[in-house]
Amino acid sequence: MKKIIISLVLAMAVVYLIGGCNNVGIGLTGSSNALVKNQLGLIHSRSVKEWTVCDGVTDDSKGLAKAFAAAKNGAFTLEINCPLYFHVGMDIARPIFIDSDTSVNFSESGLIIVDNVLIPSFVIANSSNINLSNWRVKYVGGIPIDERTGGYYNDGTWIPANERDPAGVFFGLYTLKYWLLKNRNISMVRTIPPLGTGFLDPAAIFYLKGNTSNVKINNMTLFVDDSTTADKFMPIAFALCPGETDNQTLVEPAPLSKPYIEVPHDITFENISLDGYYFGWHGSGQNITIKGIKSLRYSDLQDGNGENIGGMGGWFPPPHLFYFNTQPNWDHSLDNDSFLIDNVVDSGVRLGLARDKGKGAPISGHALSLKIQANNSLVDNYTSFRPDGFMDVLPSSNLTVKNVTASYDSSFLNYTLPMLRFVQQGHHNIRFENISLTDDAFFTYIDPLYGSDGESNTNIVFVNTKVKINHWGEPNPPMYSQIVKGTLPYFGGTGHSFDLYTTFSGMIQNAAITVSNPESVSYGNNTLRNVPVGSFGLRTYIIENNTTTQNLYNVMIQTGLNLPFGLEYDTSRSSCDLTKEGVSLAPKQNCKLVYKYQPTTKGINSYFVLKLYAHDALFNIVTSDDIYVPYSSRY
Repeated sequence: MKKIIISLVLAMAVVYLIGGCNNVGIGLTGSSNALVKNQLGLIHSRSVKEWTVCDGVTDDSKGLAKAFAAAKNGAFTLEINCPLYFHVGMDIARPIFIDSDTSVNFSESGLIIVDNVLIPSFVIANSSNINLSNWRVKYVGGIPIDERTGGYYNDGTWIPANERDPAGVFFGLYTLKYWLLKNRNISMVRTIPPLGTGFLDPAAIFYLKGNTSNVKINNMTLFVDDSTTADKFMPIAFALCPGETDNQTLVEPAPLSKPYIEVPHDITFENISLDGYYFGWHGSGQNITIKGIKSLRYSDLQDGNGENIGGMGGWFPPPHLFYFNTQPNWDHSLDNDSFLIDNVVDSGVRLGLARDKGKGAPISGHALSLKIQANNSLVDNYTSFRPDGFMDVLPSSNLTVKNVTASYDSSFLNYTLPMLRFVQQGHHNIRFENISLTDDAFFTYIDPLYGSDGESNTNIVFVNTKVKINHWGEPNPPMYSQIVKGTLPYFGGTGHSFDLYTTFSGMIQNAAITVSNPESVSYGNNTLRNVPVGSFGLRTYIIENNTTTQNLYNVMIQTGLNLPFGLEYDTSRSSCDLTKEGVSLAPKQNCKLVYKYQPTTKGINSYFVLKLYAHDALFNIVTSDDIYVPYSSRY
């Protein structure tokens, strides 16, 4: 027996010394004791079946909460080895708090089915030493397009309310505020809610807040069914949000700086797969590692018909795989710092249309892959095929982005925004290296890269950066700057360097195709406006080659990736089918193109941009002007 005890002590000492060599410093008391015990194999596993029905159908929310509570403080590793239905919905009593020193592992048969709506499924608030491994999470909820829900549930009882609920009540009045008081000794007078960052973050499946640290999430898959439509995608997978630190009594909101406020730090996400979502990650943090990410289907908030994109009134922000930002009124001690984003493949499987229509319409933004403010950070080995774009660079210092292959489709965005953009000013020591950017649109009318004219910018460097487009539709080459009289993106400030090359196949010559809308047609009303639900409307366009000597070949329609829901080409009434390659028009020849709109939902009011292109015998590209096709449903 004495030999066994001596061996155990020696093993603990070895673990301590190994940790110390890496500046980890593993102690043997307090919360870290559980970590040491786990490394020594002294923490056993217990099955979640002890607390739950585990059939994937019965609501196991209360049993699952008891299992997580029992596993905290290193009591055991909770093993999820069966399918669980975790019903949250808009019930503020349902989210599960994951406390410090909790380890949860999924076996091959493990699955959690969640349906949270505007409040989280799991909350990690001012907690540390958490290990979530091999999770499989299936989302079956879906947030409403109107953020004002009219109320919320509290432990199964519906409570009518006029505020933006249930998030406001969950955070400000009851669940989170009470938990912080009880478990973290954070006392706030009634009128003060915990620090919030809007109504997006509370919709996350995993909500990490405040002084949360040493969290490792690895080998996790979050998904929706293959048949799930874009209106039912998971709103956000992971939210990282600032919050009040422990042991405070607040009679007014805490100052937005350390030590009163902290952001999640020392967090690792590794080997994460997302399929069927709006946002992947959102928020702020420090010393954040994100590696081995696979993104499949994504979209933007919309209704079941693919309309009301961005929600009613555009309340839902344009989504991204990654969006890390810092609020301008925060102290710089809370700025995002020491991010590593490595080995990301964003497959760009897009459901639905872009929210911005172009040509003077208000710009809300697009669902590009990466939007980030980060100091002393690195983005490496990043691949993106999103038609919405690659990256927005928010004001950062010492940020390097390298080894990137990205493509997008400017026509899908109705030529509103580039694929790489510097937002605002105050960029310092930004380096892009080994970058390949491609616009897949057949013709392009917008520069693929936007600089920043702020005179405070310093040391922005592009090394071995290649930009490729197909055909360019402006008189000056792409990224032509009137200021420098050259083809480089313009940056104000000093110390910049550009090893950047742009190639394109040809430049569009002129608008040689006219598209007109006849006043009368044989079938009556020539409009797609105010079409009753259950009926349909028709609209005719006359397509003409307005040259006098040139045949035009391969006349094609360019409308982005697909037509809006309910809108189609009416081939039975059209005299020319421009949806297929090989169609040609002789000089002054015309043909008829008919659109049909058959709505299934009332209250739709939108339009899309019709544009055609072709080439002459010398393969010079010609195009039509933009033609707006308005459509709406009445009742």
